[in-house]
Amino acid sequence: MIILTDLSEVLIHGFPGTEKIVSERYGVSAGSKFWDRKCQLSDEFKELLRGQLSEDEFWKMIFQGDDWEFGPEDAKAMFGENLSCPRYDGVLEIYEKVKDLNHAKLWIVSDHLRERVPELLREHQDVFAIAEKVIWSCDVHKIKSDPGFFEELLHTNGLSPKDVIFIDDFCRNVSAAGECGIPWVHFRNAKQLESELEKLGLQVR
Repeated sequence: MIILTDLSEVLIHGFPGTEKIVSERYGVSAGSKFWDRKCQLSDEFKELLRGQLSEDEFWKMIFQGDDWEFGPEDAKAMFGENLSCPRYDGVLEIYEKVKDLNHAKLWIVSDHLRERVPELLREHQDVFAIAEKVIWSCDVHKIKSDPGFFEELLHTNGLSPKDVIFIDDFCRNVSAAGECGIPWVHFRNAKQLESELEKLGLQVR
């Protein structure tokens, strides 16, 4: 059995939360404006995660055409701070138990930007230490919601849907996995994750 887990918003913090740091420093309206602008650039954000756009290029797009109290370099730094926030409580420990009790493997499957990979590997060494494999969207040039992502993952690694369980916080990603016949858990918190894994027949305690 292979557990395919998302990284951001399951094990560690990702982009969400950066707007809160903006709000704390520049006011709530600035934080809302920052998040709205990121959402308006959803296609460009996907390109960033696929490795088709650099981080610097994306930040410049965020700040194009409007007056801001801060700039791309400030936003880049605040995003870095958010990535270093404390991890989600209990999730790593659940994965360690699931691996041990079920003789399972853990693969991290992450939609993430290329420039931040070395930082993530350095800041969260214990997270990556328990994973047998890490698949980055910026390396395969596809994000999890892209057509064919999960089919390609299974085919490339000689797996069938029954060999894996997929865990992610994003509805669109678990739907894409489900369309391939992969059992999935829509992550909300550690307690719920533990319960859902038990329902799928795994020992968790």
